[in-house]
Order: sequence, then C-alpha cells, then structure tokens
Amino acid sequence: MTQITIPLPHSLVLAIGVLLAFGLASALVVFAMMPAKAKPREAIASFQSQMGLDRLPTAVFFLMVTSWGAIFLVLLIGILITIFDTIWRATPGMLADDSAAIWDWRFSIAKLTALTAVLGAVVALPFTIIRLKLNREQTTLMERQREIENDALLNERFNSAVADLYTQKQVTKWEGNRASNGWTDDPTRRIAAIDRLEELVRERPAFASRVSKMLCALVRTERESFPPLDWDNTLTFEEQHDRFLECRIRVRPDLENAVQTIGRLKSIKGVDASQVEINLSKANLQGMDLRELDFNGADLFAIFAQGADFECSNLSEAYILCAEMQCSDLRGTELHGACLKSAELQFADLAAAKFDARTDLLDTVLDGAALQFTDLSTVPQIEPALPRVFGDTSVTLPNNAKHAPEHWPKETLAFEEFRDQWRAFQRSIGQDPDNPQ
Repeated sequence: MTQITIPLPHSLVLAIGVLLAFGLASALVVFAMMPAKAKPREAIASFQSQMGLDRLPTAVFFLMVTSWGAIFLVLLIGILITIFDTIWRATPGMLADDSAAIWDWRFSIAKLTALTAVLGAVVALPFTIIRLKLNREQTTLMERQREIENDALLNERFNSAVADLYTQKQVTKWEGNRASNGWTDDPTRRIAAIDRLEELVRERPAFASRVSKMLCALVRTERESFPPLDWDNTLTFEEQHDRFLECRIRVRPDLENAVQTIGRLKSIKGVDASQVEINLSKANLQGMDLRELDFNGADLFAIFAQGADFECSNLSEAYILCAEMQCSDLRGTELHGACLKSAELQFADLAAAKFDARTDLLDTVLDGAALQFTDLSTVPQIEPALPRVFGDTSVTLPNNAKHAPEHWPKETLAFEEFRDQWRAFQRSIGQDPDNPQ
C-alpha cells in the first residue's frame, strides 16, 4: 500500500487552527444572542431591521451578508497565513547574503499591511451602516421634536388670536355731568387678531378649517350685539335711500374684515378648499365690501346682505335660501349651482352674473334688478320674473322665453345710459334707492 505524505508548513497549520477556533467562537456567540424560539427567517428579519435595511428584499439582504462574510473570511485567512508566514520566515539579519529572500520578507510585510487595511475596512462596514441608521433615527427624532415645538407655538398663537377676537376696552360714558365706566368692543385689537389668524394660515395651511370656523362663529354670534337694520320693501324713496346709505356707513370694520378673511382662505396656497367650511347663516353682512372673494359652497341661509358688494365673487354651490340681498351688487358674480330659493334680490345689479342649469331661482324676488351681458339660456326659472327686471339685448334669454319684455331697450346700452334707464325703470315700478327724487 502506497502512502503519500503532503508536507504542510507549520504557519499554514497554525493559521487553519486559529481560523477554525475563531469560526467556532463566532458561531457560539451568534447562537447565544439569538432568541431561543426565533425562527431563521424571523432572526434574519430582526437582524435586517437592526441594520436599518428594512426596505431591501430579504433575498438581496441575505446575498449581501453572505458576500460580506465570504470576503471577510478570505481576507482573514489571508492575513493569518501572512502573519504566521512572516513570523516563521528568517529575518533580514539572518539573510544578509540572500537578497531574494530579503525582498520576499519585505513583500510579506507590505502584503500584511495591505491585508490589514482592507480587512479593517470590511469589518468597519456593518458598524458604519449601524452608525448611519442611528444618525437617521436621531435626525428624524430631532425633526419630530421641532415639529412638536412648532405646533405648540402655532397653537399658542392661534389661541391668543382667538381670545383677542372678543376683546373689549373700557370707556368712560358721560350722562350730563355724571361719568360712568363701561365696556365696548375694541375693533382695533380684533382686526389685528383676524390678521394674525390669516397669517397663521399662510404659514400652516392646515389651520384654515379651524380659522374659518372661529371667524364664522364670531360673525354669527355678533349678530345679537349688532343686529341688522330692518328692511321694509314698502318704504318710501327717502326712507329706502336712507337705509341703503346707513347700511354702508354702519358697517363694523372688524366683522367686515373677518368675512373678507373667510373669503380669502380657500385661495391661500396649500389650503385644501374642500376642508374649509363656511357657515354664515343668518349673519349680518349689510353694506359690506365682499368683492372678489371665494364663498364656494358656503352656507348663507337667511343672511342679511342688503347693499353688500359681491362683485366678481364666487358664490357657486352656495346655499342662499331666504337671503335678504336687496340693492346688493352681484356684477360678475359666479352663481353656478347656487340655491337662491325665496331670496330677495330686489334692485340688485346682476350684470355679467354667471348662471347655469343648476342655479335654483324658484320664488326668487327680482323686482327692479338689472341684467346685462348675462346668459340665461339654461335658467328657465327666471322667465316669469323678467317683466319686473331691466335688461337689454346683451342678455341671452331663456330657451322658453319667446321675446324680451317690452320695456327692455332694443339695443345694447353703454354703462351710463344703461344705469340711467335702469333707474327710470325702478321709478316706474315705485322704487329708486340711489335717487330719492
């Protein structure tokens, strides 16, 4: 029987022994750290989560770990073999006459240095990944903490502004020679509070819904302390004219500013208009300047808006049932899908107002109102009211209307001429709010 003996260097045998011992010790440490009842897949998923690589597919993560382990083992074996080979190799002092052996020893030192550097980088890789994960978690935590602090600050600003909405100031009242202290609304601080709320929405659009609710509540509740003027359609010319002017003069600036802010909220960048609820039902809006505002879908049930200016505003889908809007300015107003059932629009200016088939004008009072450059082709409900309305040939009549009323001019009038003839028509039916003479 032939026996073959393969001589192995002592350094190689020692390196293999050390590697096996290291591998056995590593395996014991890994098994000791794993939960007793952990399944292999769960253990891999847990390790993947700890590394901060949850988004990677498990198969890809397992391939990366296996590749890293293979590279680590190859480098470890190489460095161990190089170390033991260098230790057992003769030193340069012992090889003074053998230049080739000296260069081999120097190359072993250089190879050992290179392997050590590469192995250090490979070993540091998982710790670098863990450090990056911890940095991300710390950054996320800090950002969340800043958001919480910012939210707390914004809520404090919101609560402070809301408290100022109802601010009053102390005043001295005189009755003859007697003075008494009392309290009255402070419009200056209230307007400042309203402006702060609008600025808050511009900083954080998510506050739009809360701001709208607070301002709507302010306008509705102030109706008790600031009731609307009675508006009797049977008043004389002088009385009607005086009421119209009084509505414009007695407008409270804080409430007007509140309604204007409500109408601007939906147009602020970043605000979700569908989340902004506008409820001004039964509010006193008499004489207010509400031009170019957005009240789309607003609840304007039974509002008092005599003499109010809604020019070029958006009232589409608004619920304006039973509203009192005599002498209001609705030029260029969008009324698509608006519900104007039983609304009182006597002497309102509806020039260039935009209607559609969904606009509900059932029982709407339009006596003395003006229509110009208006398309009524899809609004058949307005046909019975046309004899009491003034217009000209710029109006597109409803499809069910055979011809324009007899008092309408047979041409399209210029602005000044149109208004003159409109006022003459109002006098003919017993009303002229702009000219009591």
